[in-house]
Amino acid sequence: MSEFTKVLSEMFPEHAVGLKVVKRRSLSELYGALPATRPFPGKDEVRELAGRDLGETLRAS
Repeated sequence: MSEFTKVLSEMFPEHAVGLKVVKRRSLSELYGALPATRPFPGKDEVRELAGRDLGETLRAS
């Protein structure tokens, strides 16, 4: 086990306990796990949209 490994415990009827070891997966293992539903618009457009949303949120409060 490493420092990134987690252990989950579960209680069962009749006072039984189960342990499950969950290892952390690397980013390379997760690549392609979720389908891309739309193309990435680019950093500049994402920053502009995030700034616009933040401005609207701050104006509303």
